[in-house]
Amino acid sequence: MWRDELEAWMMARDASTLGELFHNIRYQGHPSLWFLTLYVLSAITPNPVIMQIFHLALATAVAFIALKYAPFTRIQKVLFIFGYYPFYEYCVISRNYAYGLLFLLIFLSLFRPGIKDKKYINLSIVLFFLCQSNPYGATIAIALALMLLFEWIFFRDASVDSKTKWEFAAGILIFTCGLLLSAMQMHPPHDSTWYNPKFFEDNVMLVILKIFEAIAFIWSAYIPIPMFSMQFWGYNFLTHLIADPYKEVTARLYLSLGLAAITTMFFLRRCIALFYYVIGTLGVILFSYAIYVGAIRHRGHFFIVLFSAIWISNLYNVKSFKTGIFNKVCEFFENEKNAFFTFLLMLNVVAGVTANTMDYLYPFSANKETALYIKATGLDKMPVLGDKDYATSGVAA
Repeated sequence: MWRDELEAWMMARDASTLGELFHNIRYQGHPSLWFLTLYVLSAITPNPVIMQIFHLALATAVAFIALKYAPFTRIQKVLFIFGYYPFYEYCVISRNYAYGLLFLLIFLSLFRPGIKDKKYINLSIVLFFLCQSNPYGATIAIALALMLLFEWIFFRDASVDSKTKWEFAAGILIFTCGLLLSAMQMHPPHDSTWYNPKFFEDNVMLVILKIFEAIAFIWSAYIPIPMFSMQFWGYNFLTHLIADPYKEVTARLYLSLGLAAITTMFFLRRCIALFYYVIGTLGVILFSYAIYVGAIRHRGHFFIVLFSAIWISNLYNVKSFKTGIFNKVCEFFENEKNAFFTFLLMLNVVAGVTANTMDYLYPFSANKETALYIKATGLDKMPVLGDKDYATSGVAA
């Protein structure tokens, strides 16, 4: 197991009370749901393997919901669950991102087109828990909530009864409470060294470059194929093909813009899905720009937004434009959507198989072996000083 997995485990395991647990996690920048889960699991056994078993159960639930409810072809469903994120990043590595993916899929399985068919209270309860999963889950929850509001404002007709109106109002209250609770937990103390969100810079060029860098992550998220080597994790194969960092980022930026443009065309005549896709993608871009650049596990939420937007779009009928040429252009992209999506899923399977193979061939972390060596040589009975945190916290567990 790796640092981030074991760090969360130690915070939960070493907390004797819930108050101590919340004190331990105050700098984490994450809601408490995952830590509360680990707190319960650590009370059963101090062995962190139980965390891996529980996390595997979450990943299995994600696969089950996708197979049973996703409005995709059978081959697309299978490709998805063996893709990079459900098969490796949010399955093998035990983090709170599996909770986010699970609650998102639960929301999608309950989601119905049309206002009268929606169970707003049920949807809002799921969004409440999605907010408690991780910051990116909260970002996607905001996009989904705004999508529901967008549909309610612009597509509600006079036949909506008072019961539905009250359920919608109650849903707003439930979601708002969940978002506020999540925000309160994610905001660290003022002396936090890493949490310094900056939306504006004195240098305009720096702002533009940071925005371009955030957009360029779309390529890495949609096509997360690593190199077939020991240093696979977090590195896109494009990084190895283009040695010059400036040229590499520029290439990813153009490719990302191209991918975003193509995928946007899939949703132009399904405005509910289009609204969600744009807001969700912009939300992840804004988070990457202003708060935390992140790694592949964070940037992967670009792909999760795309996946869920395609799910939602498949539930709605096409609404044609008045101009014929626009309809013809949209029809072309809509006819190619399934093939493009399947190809993207196939690339993700390549990434997932590669990552799992490399993880099997090369130990992801040497924490266990290092700890065993320290014990075998009697060094555990002496004062131990470790540096850096990512190399030592796992050994301390």
